[in-house]
Amino acid sequence: QDLGQVLIEVTSWRTESILMDLKKRRNFDSATDVLVSGCSAGGLAAFLHADYIATQVPAKATYKVFPQSGNFEALPNYQDRQIYTDQMLNVYRMQNVSANTINSDCVRSLPSHSDYCIFAPFTYQFIKSPIFISNSLYDSWQLDNIWAVDIPSFNACLSQPSVPSSKCTAEQLSIFSTYAKLMLHQITSNPTYQSKQNGVFLHSCFSHCRTIYDYYTSLKINGMNLMNALREWYTDANANHNHIDCIWSKEPPYSCNPDCK
Repeated sequence: QDLGQVLIEVTSWRTESILMDLKKRRNFDSATDVLVSGCSAGGLAAFLHADYIATQVPAKATYKVFPQSGNFEALPNYQDRQIYTDQMLNVYRMQNVSANTINSDCVRSLPSHSDYCIFAPFTYQFIKSPIFISNSLYDSWQLDNIWAVDIPSFNACLSQPSVPSSKCTAEQLSIFSTYAKLMLHQITSNPTYQSKQNGVFLHSCFSHCRTIYDYYTSLKINGMNLMNALREWYTDANANHNHIDCIWSKEPPYSCNPDCK
C-alpha cells in the first residue's frame, strides 16, 4: 500500500511501535507527507518525540507536528503548592526516561535538571521540526489538575460541563485567567514561537481535546477555524499562522468567544 500522505497519531508510549509498523507493513518509505498529532498525553508525546520522529521520516517527505491539548504547564497550583510538577517528575524517574526517549537537545541544555524535559514548555524551545500548537488557554484538565488541584473550594465550579458557570465566583474566574495569561506568555515568549515555520491556535473555551471533535470546525478565532488554520499552516508559508483568542472578561458573561458552547 502506497500511503502517500501519513497522519501519525501518537500516544504517550506507542510511538516506536507505530513507526515500526509503518516501516514494515505500510510502505512508509514512500510517504510524501507526514503529520504527527495527538491529544492530551498524545499531544505531549508529539512535543517530546517531534524531532526523533523527524529522523525516521523519508528525506523527501514534508514533515510537521500538530500537538493538541498537550502543552501541560510545569507550574505549582495557584496557592504555590507543587503538586502536578512533582507527580510528573516522579513519572520521569519511575520510567527511567533518558535522552534517547525525549528531546536530546533539551536534555543537553539542562544537565542538572534534564527531568524537566518531560514538560512540553521546556521541550518546545528546542524543537526544530515545524510545529503548530492547538490548546485552550483555559484547558479544563489543567485548571482542575494543575492550577486548582487539591483546593476543595473549586470543586463545585470545576464540576460543571461548561465554565464560566453560576457555580464559579468572579474571583475563581479571575484566577483561571491568570493561568491563561501564564500559558500565553510561556508560548509567545519562546523563540520557537517566533519562527515563521511554526504556528498556534490558542482558544479560550473551557475544554480539553474538544478540537478533535466539533470544535475542529465550529470554533473560530477572528473568523478562522482550526481546520482552515491547520491547512494554511501546512500549505502556505506566507500566511499568518498565529491565532490567539481573547482573555475572559472580568464582568458577566465572562466568556469572550461566542463559539465556546
